[in-house]
Amino acid sequence: VVYTVIRNVLLPHLRRAMGILPFQSSLPSEPIAALRKRAALARLFFGCFLVLLGAFYLTHLREGHVWGDDFAMYIAQAKNIALGHPLADTGYIFNPHRPVLGPSAYPPVFPLLLSPVYRIWGLNLAIMKTEIVLIFLLALFLAFELISVSLTHAYSAVLVAILGCSPYFYEIKDNVTSDLPFLCFVMLSLLVLSRCEIQGWRSVPLALSASICVYLSFATRTAGVSLLACLILSSIQQRGASARNAAISALSAMTLMAIHSAVFGGNGSYLAQVHISLYGVVQNGIVYGWSLYRYVLGIRNAVVGGAFLLLLGALGSAGIVHRLRIRVSYLEVFTVSYALIILLWTSENDGRLLVPLLPMWLLYIGVALRQLQFSHKRAVCGMIVVCVGVAFVSRYSRISDGPIREGLGDASFVRTCEYIRSSTPKDSVLVFSKPRLLALVTERKASTYDTPHNDGELWEEFTSIRARYVLVNRQFADDREYLEPLILRNAAHAHEIFAEAQYHLYEIL
Repeated sequence: VVYTVIRNVLLPHLRRAMGILPFQSSLPSEPIAALRKRAALARLFFGCFLVLLGAFYLTHLREGHVWGDDFAMYIAQAKNIALGHPLADTGYIFNPHRPVLGPSAYPPVFPLLLSPVYRIWGLNLAIMKTEIVLIFLLALFLAFELISVSLTHAYSAVLVAILGCSPYFYEIKDNVTSDLPFLCFVMLSLLVLSRCEIQGWRSVPLALSASICVYLSFATRTAGVSLLACLILSSIQQRGASARNAAISALSAMTLMAIHSAVFGGNGSYLAQVHISLYGVVQNGIVYGWSLYRYVLGIRNAVVGGAFLLLLGALGSAGIVHRLRIRVSYLEVFTVSYALIILLWTSENDGRLLVPLLPMWLLYIGVALRQLQFSHKRAVCGMIVVCVGVAFVSRYSRISDGPIREGLGDASFVRTCEYIRSSTPKDSVLVFSKPRLLALVTERKASTYDTPHNDGELWEEFTSIRARYVLVNRQFADDREYLEPLILRNAAHAHEIFAEAQYHLYEIL
């Protein structure tokens, strides 16, 4: 499969990037030769941009990691893969009353990518972040090649360069999460699908490669199931042997997803977070719009950010409408299906869910700009570039480059974990707001807590998981305002055994 993907997808693009063209029986006409020359030049400049961007990112990696403990689950699973332990044996106890925190195990592809790093360097966040940056650069290259199928290489290079310079990606480069690997696999899947479309689905190996890439996206993040709609559309649009090959690709992807779900599970908690609610959809739309102009574009002012977002949204909508008038392609199907998934995802409207849609948005903006008259096009493009440049510079000036003093970067938390590891039994169960990080560092089992209406319900939850210790971080609002007062109200059932700065460890009697 790897050989087929490299031979049929990556190698042809690499050859074109290096100016090595396939043998032709007749010399190309002058216009075609000129187009290829400009394409090679655009690839060269874009490659230089990626090298400079990568150097900038890698020399500005921050020490530590933010609190969100998604990264701890990925590292714990990577550790299990590296050491040959069961994938889901991370010590995290899933709380069905708090499904938003995440399932008992994440899809295996991203932990698999991290496992060699853990095997060689252990829990080295700097090396893991370096891998994330390299994956992001690959994702940008794949996005460039994908957009180049519909636009000129010059347009594609500029659009993807703007995306790569976004301060949002500069910030999340320090997060060891699956956002950027998922973007990479989505771009790879869509690029392979574009090759299938260009060849009319005549190649069975290429069709199977498409199904493998779609599965890898799904096995990186469950929302990758949206790519399945692209395969189904292709099987409907094609005729004869091409329709058969597309159907084989779709069935292969569905089979792999079904086997994956049966072996790894974990999708139930995700499905529990998907609800059809008009209020939830509107709320998600507002939060996603705010995330776009606030973080992706870097605009602080709500009025200016909203107005600029409306302009870019109108251009993107015009671009997708223009493409739909021609035909419904796999790109539009993915855009719509993935957008529906994240709009219906009512329990978590995090802006990072928008990442796979950003290259599509830029593509549609580019399509709309190409339809404008030359004089209007030049004015609109100039205005957009100036506004984006000013917003980016303003956002970069407010971003800290210093160490992250949270979680693993907090000396008090590290000392608290050392006490737990040295002074509590190995089979202990702890309760903490960030259970996956605590389980990773202390090698103890850990779970989070709910906020029920009365004390008795929470104590029943503690009893059901055999919790023996509760760790409170007074910097967390729920810990400070709910959990610790509850423990103090029930002094006969718990007492404090350790305190370090804002961290207080209670033993349940």
